[in-house]
Amino acid sequence: MRLRITLGELPWEGWNPKGDPAHLTKLRQRLHELFAAYGPKRLSEKPTGMDYCKHEMTVAADDPAVEKLLEAFDKEVRKVKPNVAGMVEAELSPDEVPRARWLERLVLGDRVDVDAKGKPTNAAESVLCTACGFPDIGRVPEPFRVAKAALKKQDVLATSRGVLVVRPDALALLRGAIGDQIEVGEVVVEGSKGKAGDADRLSWVRPRQVIGAELDRRLGETCKACKRVLGRWSSMTSDYMNARGPGVHDKRRRLEHFGTGGDLAVLGGFSESIKDDPHMGRRWSWPVAISGALFTHLKSNGVKGIVVGSASDPVKPYFSRKQEATLEQTARTFGGGAPAPKGAAQAGANGAAKAGKKAGPKVTAAADAAAAAAALKDLPWDCGKDGYVYFQRTTPQLAAFDPMTWEEDSSGPYKVKGFKRPGLYRLHVSAIKEADGEGRGLAVDAATLLLVDGAFAADLQETYEWERATDKKGALARKYHDEVAAKIGSRFAVCTPPARKFKSAFVGDGIYTIDVTGVERVEE
Repeated sequence: MRLRITLGELPWEGWNPKGDPAHLTKLRQRLHELFAAYGPKRLSEKPTGMDYCKHEMTVAADDPAVEKLLEAFDKEVRKVKPNVAGMVEAELSPDEVPRARWLERLVLGDRVDVDAKGKPTNAAESVLCTACGFPDIGRVPEPFRVAKAALKKQDVLATSRGVLVVRPDALALLRGAIGDQIEVGEVVVEGSKGKAGDADRLSWVRPRQVIGAELDRRLGETCKACKRVLGRWSSMTSDYMNARGPGVHDKRRRLEHFGTGGDLAVLGGFSESIKDDPHMGRRWSWPVAISGALFTHLKSNGVKGIVVGSASDPVKPYFSRKQEATLEQTARTFGGGAPAPKGAAQAGANGAAKAGKKAGPKVTAAADAAAAAAALKDLPWDCGKDGYVYFQRTTPQLAAFDPMTWEEDSSGPYKVKGFKRPGLYRLHVSAIKEADGEGRGLAVDAATLLLVDGAFAADLQETYEWERATDKKGALARKYHDEVAAKIGSRFAVCTPPARKFKSAFVGDGIYTIDVTGVERVEE
């Protein structure tokens, strides 16, 4: 397990562009002395770098000697004037992930049980308190209605109530591995016409087990009638750390307890606020935890849309207040090596296979994917001199993302009419419009958009690293984007604010929609 200790001065900023003052230099030296047995290393010697304040070392999970050293170092930090603060984080190595007792299940994309304005798709929901409207998440509406965002091509989708929405292959895997741990029911997509085909039929899955709530949260007001807390937020914001004052604050995610066993569970506490916002809609959500064993089982069988980390974010386990083991002694498996249910593996390396026969030829090997990307190497990655961005399509769906936050238009995946066959397509940047207020649109914080065939959206999200997208001069890193396209097997588009002459509304950060009627096939 990798342990990271970050040190800086208050008010907390996370970096120190002027370099270390004498007292902070001494503290860093002291850190390396205390933890010498674990080989601590400073990540950067450049004051302008974000890693300048960070130190890393490799430790064993739940090592009591490390915990005592952290306590001792915290006491030394608190004595330093002017105030110094830091934080402790822990990350798992790839070989430790299958042994993790609990990980936060992160599903790519927005919650599908709210519409584009945050309004719940299930109107009549039961509550535990009529005074505050505290929801009864133990009772799932039947049928469970979801927004059109659920039509995106991924196998697992998120909701706000500790429920997963899954496609048949993922459901078969879950039933085969942990059938006694889950409840299952029917899902209906709002506005859908006719019955979904077998491959696209959706079900909800709810874990039967509820484990402890996450600790160290900022709590909101309490309902006068039922005495329940109505707000729970992360405590590790810059403002909150400044308010806490000096010391080494533990940022490792800790639960009240790990429950009685199992591999899929709902956390005992929600996130955000029980009170809906008139502009943002529903804000509360109950996280789902997954064991490293089950996560590895699902991923090895090709399930898309579920992550516990990403190309940019490391895997961070849950820890227990009761000091229950963070890692299991050995990695567990499911099914004794039996073959996965028919079709489950298709959700793996090749997104085109999930699109079905009508999507055209399948890219079945990494070499074929690399060849397809190489054939398009001369295309511009950003808006070209003609005002177009270029991308491949194998399905009628087109996904648009902010590559830093992975925000997506919550009104649902774009469906381009008139799709006839796979090939190279393009979109003029004038088709990027400001959101008109009817839907939330796509919130952009990175001044960049990614456009990708819907069948490859999950692959792109799991692979793409925003930190590697540009070179030292700030230009798009062509080699890196070529590598990502070859890896996922599809050429996607990148768009930064184009020249004014192209009359695009996309000028950087803001809220946008894509007029997909402007998508056209490039004739070969």
